[in-house]
Amino acid sequence: MRSTRILAVGAMTAAAFLGTGLSAHAQGTPPTNPTVSSGRAGVEAAQDSRIVTRHFSTAADGVPQTVHCPNFTRVVGGGAYTPNGVLQGTYPTSDGRGWVGVAFSNGTGGLTVYAVCSHVIR
Repeated sequence: MRSTRILAVGAMTAAAFLGTGLSAHAQGTPPTNPTVSSGRAGVEAAQDSRIVTRHFSTAADGVPQTVHCPNFTRVVGGGAYTPNGVLQGTYPTSDGRGWVGVAFSNGTGGLTVYAVCSHVIR
């Protein structure tokens, strides 16, 4: 019983810490030069990674917007940013070759979607 309580308290502490960190990151501004970035990244021993972005200035509210990785690469991460709205979701495409962002911004500010793309060594 005692170990269950300790585990529950630990889980709540971790959730509070991670939730605060993620919400603080979501409120920040996007990278200043996100279109080209390279280096080693990922648990899967990825090489030649780069960030691909696309800004949708007239993204309709609640409509998924997608950015695709270049040929012969896979998405290893991603995200989205809306300056004057609410980010509803951000997730990889089902084929693993792009990233999706969904936001509600009432037509102000649009939506920028980021995909971290890499040649993955398996």
